[in-house]
Amino acid sequence: MTPHQIAQMIFDVYNKVGHRQVGESVTELEHALQTATFAMQFNSSDAIVVASFLHDYGHLKDDEGEDVASHDVDMRHVDLGFIKLTSFFRPEIFDPIRLHVAAKR
Repeated sequence: MTPHQIAQMIFDVYNKVGHRQVGESVTELEHALQTATFAMQFNSSDAIVVASFLHDYGHLKDDEGEDVASHDVDMRHVDLGFIKLTSFFRPEIFDPIRLHVAAKR
């Protein structure tokens, strides 16, 4: 896939299910944009900004529906996101995605 096709695939998923609530009075898309914005405000590398935007991409690929945080799928969404994104991105992007739940704990 070309970079444009990869970006289109990701944005298609956000357009399809990014409206779901994450349990924090924000949607999946709003949460992704907020985390990427915070990374930019802290002058993070481009890779960290992209990883921040995509860190919960696995939630978009599961079938848990609204408020996925209350469904005890934290580790599953990491695996889903990592598996899907590892073939498209470098370790500087997919490693933070893979490790973000463990880092929170």
